[in-house]
Amino acid sequence: MDNKWKSLLSYLIYTIVLLLIIFLGLKYQAVLYSYSKDSYEILPYLQFKAIFPLVLGVYLAIPHLIKASLKAGKWDINWIKLIVLGLPFLYASVIPVLYLTEMISVDFLFLSYIMGGYFGNGASITFETINGILAGYVVFTSIDKKNNIQEEK
Repeated sequence: MDNKWKSLLSYLIYTIVLLLIIFLGLKYQAVLYSYSKDSYEILPYLQFKAIFPLVLGVYLAIPHLIKASLKAGKWDINWIKLIVLGLPFLYASVIPVLYLTEMISVDFLFLSYIMGGYFGNGASITFETINGILAGYVVFTSIDKKNNIQEEK
């Protein structure tokens, strides 16, 4: 099979699986939402709403991890990228769930903005989703392989 066809097929499979994950995840989230309205148990819905975007971000980082695993060298973590980019996005995606479930009761930095005070209550869900996807992606793309030639530069 030609290299272009292999590439096309792998992108096609990757896209179909991504769409399947999104479809099934949103379907399950809708089920949890209905369950939370009926039973007044909101914790499973909130947990899934925080974890699902992280899973999507990790899935989007899989091609990077596959490329890295095929390279020669030893595994390394880009700590600057992880701390400067990963932690703020992770913070912004997880802190609303921790606050709403009363696992923490401290007013954290930017909590009112993250909870929708600045953007409006409806935008809060989109904000959490974007932060979750970015957090999952950045955390896993911070892991890479370095060979000896790259370390000398």
